[in-house]
Amino acid sequence: MKNYSKIKKTNSGGFSLIELLIAIAVIAALTAIVFSNMGQATDSALIDREKQRILTLKRVISNAYGQLNSYNGLDNATMLAGSIIPNDMRAGVGEIQNSWLDAGYVLTPTNAGDTYTITSSGVPDDYCNDIGNAINPVTVEFETFTVNGANIANPPALAAACTNGANVLAWTARR
Repeated sequence: MKNYSKIKKTNSGGFSLIELLIAIAVIAALTAIVFSNMGQATDSALIDREKQRILTLKRVISNAYGQLNSYNGLDNATMLAGSIIPNDMRAGVGEIQNSWLDAGYVLTPTNAGDTYTITSSGVPDDYCNDIGNAINPVTVEFETFTVNGANIANPPALAAACTNGANVLAWTARR
């Protein structure tokens, strides 16, 4: 007769149900972290793109002023007639797009041609504050910055003004 008591019972391989559930939970947690970081990176890239678009418009308008000695006549149609507005900002006829609207930017001579205003429309609340903070009117040489018609002098005023759902941001400058 054989003695079966000495035969070791070994696990036939594989994972237990608990081990599989733990592995799935870890993978799910890591996936959630990755996707939340991707959303933040996308938001940051969009804010950077809008900042660069506004600074591009400022540069283009300043260059055009150098030829005319006035901002009179420097509106969307005039600026789009040449090749000075980058293609990725062009939308329909006379339209300069931002990230939310085809006609998102409007360029307007103001104060009898001594100043100009760059207006960005349709900016969602969650981007309004970030874009306003990214383009500091003092360091970028804008005279005024308004959100939905309210002059913005400090960050709390900006946060309070960015509540329209589709905000209108406007920067005014002179040469």
